Amino acid sequence: MLKGGNMSFLSKIELRNQLSGMGIKIEGNYVRKSDIEKIVAGPPSEFKFAEFSLEPKDIKLLRPDWDLDKCKKWLLFNEKFVRNDIVQAAFKILEDRLKRTGN
Repeated sequence: MLKGGNMSFLSKIELRNQLSGMGIKIEGNYVRKSDIEKIVAGPPSEFKFAEFSLEPKDIKLLRPDWDLDKCKKWLLFNEKFVRNDIVQAAFKILEDRLKRTGN
């Protein structure tokens, strides 16, 4: 394993061995996309707290002059940005709550 800064790198042999240990077989130079998606997603979490979702009607509350179709299109186009902002805000909230509780 090669380390550089905050990152670690695996050789092809190390990667092949780790994937093999997870039951993922590399055939030639290829790995199935579905296997990579499982690796990236990681194991499903046992616990989920404070789940959050948005709907077009939520945008309509902020933009009453927009129809629901326009609200839906806006959400679809901006989903990745909104998701990132929500995650950042959630971690800020967690940090603040941890400080307030002395943890």
